[in-house]
Amino acid sequence: MVQYANIISNGSSGGSGYSSLSGAMRVSSVPCYLLPQTIYHPPSSCAPGNASPVTFNTNGTVGMPLRIAGGNFSSVASSMKGGSDLIFQKRPDITRVNLRIMWPGYSDDIPRTIMVDTSTTRAKLANEVAKQILIYMERAAKSTRGHGKYTIGNSGINTEQVSLLSIQNTHDTNWQATLYISV
Repeated sequence: MVQYANIISNGSSGGSGYSSLSGAMRVSSVPCYLLPQTIYHPPSSCAPGNASPVTFNTNGTVGMPLRIAGGNFSSVASSMKGGSDLIFQKRPDITRVNLRIMWPGYSDDIPRTIMVDTSTTRAKLANEVAKQILIYMERAAKSTRGHGKYTIGNSGINTEQVSLLSIQNTHDTNWQATLYISV
């Protein structure tokens, strides 16, 4: 059975019962699920995020496997739908993405800063975000922490199972990635 991701949000419940993309964009030929993450809340009051989400899709598939997105940049750019799109061209006020990874069972108080500007492409941003997630997973795999089926490492989730769907602006310069896990 083919499963589809619903990346349309109605704001109140965080999801919609319908996606016009469901018939056009396949997530995976194997069963998968979204990684549940809490939304990062900064310790001080910050303005809510006001930038549009950035999606990362390969041709015909929602999302991009981390092993591809975090690999050779030219292969990312060539396999990504809209890879040459200038993501922040109309947003010169956005100069950095502080990536917050809120993986269940692990703590993350350290932002992974990615410098961006009006010439940053979708492929370049995907490449940088994926590299940061791969580093995070490598370090987490050496930890004794974890949370049941979300544990990272040899007997848990590995980088081959994770795909990057998008990043969302949660507060000021803080962004979070939407990830799905193939089982």
